[in-house]
Amino acid sequence: MGSFYGNMTFRGPQQAAVAAYLDREGWAAYVSPTVGQATVIYDAAEGDAALAAALSRAFTCPALVVRVHDSDVLQYELDDAGARTDAYDSWPGYFDVDEDDDAPVVPSGGDPLRLCAAFAAAGAVDAVAAILQATAGDDR
Repeated sequence: MGSFYGNMTFRGPQQAAVAAYLDREGWAAYVSPTVGQATVIYDAAEGDAALAAALSRAFTCPALVVRVHDSDVLQYELDDAGARTDAYDSWPGYFDVDEDDDAPVVPSGGDPLRLCAAFAAAGAVDAVAAILQATAGDDR
C-alpha cells in the first residue's frame, strides 16, 4: 500500500490570517509559516476542496489543492477567488481500472500556464508541462 496525502497552498494570505479564518470556521489544521507569498494548510481531510474554495473566495486568492492516492495518482484542483480554473488527474479511471486492461494511462487536464501564473512562476511552465504530461506509473 502506498502513501495517501494532500495539502492546500494559497498565494497571498499570511499564516496568521489563514489560521484565524480556520479557527472561526472550526477547522483543525496545521498552517505553515508563509514563505514568500505561499501558505500551506495540512488538514485531516488530506486537501479538502470545499475548504480551499472557501478560503480562496474569502481571501480573493489562488488556491491549489494537491492529493496523492496510494502513491499512484496525483490530482490537483486550482481555484481563483473561489472559482475552479483548472484540474488535473494523472490516472483518470484509476478506481475503475480492469486488472486485465493494458491500455496506456493518459493524464487528463492540467494547464501549466494557468498553474504557473497563479503562483507567479512563469519561468517554470516548461518543467511543469513535462511533469503533468508524464504518465502515471503503469504498475497495474
